[in-house]
Amino acid sequence: MVRKIDLVKSVYDRVPDWIWPHLTGDEIPEPPDKDTFNTDHAHLVDEVGSIVAYRLSQAEEHSRTVDTKLASMLTFTSVLSAALIGSLAAATTLGRTQNEDRLLPACVVTAVLVGALLLVIYVIAQIIRSLQAAVRGLRRREYRRLGIDDFVPVEFESSNEYRIRLVNSQINCMVQNEWAVARKVDEMEIAYIAVRNALPAAFILITVSLAVVSGRLIGN
Repeated sequence: MVRKIDLVKSVYDRVPDWIWPHLTGDEIPEPPDKDTFNTDHAHLVDEVGSIVAYRLSQAEEHSRTVDTKLASMLTFTSVLSAALIGSLAAATTLGRTQNEDRLLPACVVTAVLVGALLLVIYVIAQIIRSLQAAVRGLRRREYRRLGIDDFVPVEFESSNEYRIRLVNSQINCMVQNEWAVARKVDEMEIAYIAVRNALPAAFILITVSLAVVSGRLIGN
C-alpha cells in the first residue's frame, strides 16, 4: 500500500513537468565575493592555488560542453517543428479526403482531428519551452577571470599577503564561474524534459500522418 501511495505521489509530482517543465525551489543567487584565506593559511596557498586553477579550467570546459548540448537541443526542436508541420498537412489531407470521398464515419474523423489538434498544441508548447530554455542557457554570461589589478602587488603588501590575495581572487572566480555553469545546466535540464515530453506526442502525430498519407496514396 505504501508503494502505491509513493507511486501516486511520484506521478502527481511529475504532472507540472509534463505540462510546462520548470525548476523547483528557489533559484540560487549569485555568490558574493569573500576572502576565504588569511595569513594563517599561508602554508596551504600553493596546494590550493593549483587545485583552484584546475577547477577553473574544468568550469570553462564544462561550459563549452553544455553550450554544445544546448545547440543540439535547438537543432532537435527544429526537427520536431518540421514533423509538426507535416502532421498539420496530413490532418488537412484527412479532412479534405473525408469531404470528397466519405471514406470514414464523420465521428471517427472528428475524433482523430480533435486528438491531432490537442497533440499539436501540446507539442508546440513543449517546443516553445525547449527553445526558451535553450536560448536562456546559451545567452552570454559573465565569466570571471583574474585582472591586472589582481596581479599587481598592493603597496606594503608582503609576499604571503600577495599570494593569499591572489588565491582568494582565484577562488572567487571559480565560485562565480561554477555558479554560471550550474545555471546553464539547469536550463539544459528544462530543455531536455520538454523535448522528452514532446517525443511521444510527436511520434503519434507522425504515425497518424504516415497512415493518412499511405491511405491517400492507396486510395488513388
